Amino acid sequence: MKYEIVWANGTLDGYSNHSPLHLDFNLENGTVEGLRQPQPDRARYDKVSGKLTGGMNHSPVDVTIVNDDLSDFIPELLPGS
Repeated sequence: MKYEIVWANGTLDGYSNHSPLHLDFNLENGTVEGLRQPQPDRARYDKVSGKLTGGMNHSPVDVTIVNDDLSDFIPELLPGS
């Protein structure tokens, strides 16, 4: 796995298991969209409640992030993390 996060652009690009990774994220509005191996991902983060909801890797996501924020969680969205 190799990836680069460009926080100023809100992007993560790289590869894992010879498959492309690309995520666009916006820390202000709490959105994450992109492709992982090449599964579509779309999630929304609520800063007040800490809830991350949506879908990733063809599965529903409903998780509460405690004592972190979306920027801490971005690398955890990657396969093998």
